[in-house]
Amino acid sequence: MLITLCYVYLWLRFRSCYALLIRSCVHQFHRTSSFTFCTHSQELGKKIPSGRPGEEKLCLKLGNKAFFIDHSQLFEDLNKWSLLLEPPSDSDLGGRRIAFITETSLPRETLSAASHPPKKVRKLSEYCLSLALCHGDSSRLLAEASVDNFSELGIAFMEDRLQMDNGSLPQKITCKRLTS
Repeated sequence: MLITLCYVYLWLRFRSCYALLIRSCVHQFHRTSSFTFCTHSQELGKKIPSGRPGEEKLCLKLGNKAFFIDHSQLFEDLNKWSLLLEPPSDSDLGGRRIAFITETSLPRETLSAASHPPKKVRKLSEYCLSLALCHGDSSRLLAEASVDNFSELGIAFMEDRLQMDNGSLPQKITCKRLTS
């Protein structure tokens, strides 16, 4: 019984540590850095930093999930995207929002509440506003969230509790800076 309580205590302590790390990094660096959450094991192997300038810095790794911090990345050409909503201007947001691109897995890979009873599965739309879909690639979505919601989204991703509204699993979430 005591050993079980010790394991529960350590699990709760560890969980709060990485959640605190994600929250503090996002709050502290959201104006100057880009964040990437990813799950592909082949990408994790490529992105482990070699100490050269300009490479992503591995901040946290849990199983096959990782959280990276990199230099701020500008958003690619909006002409390649079908707008769902107009992105608000920076003056309307006060700089407290983060734009990001999600890349999803194949639709056959889904989370279900029945397969993960102790975890509460969260939908992406609970945390953000969808702005655009990529032409010809329905697995890529441009969205925007508050700094707090982006932190919670990242934590849910790292804990395998996040899924898209269509049931597919996000494989990568990358922050992008929108330009006017």
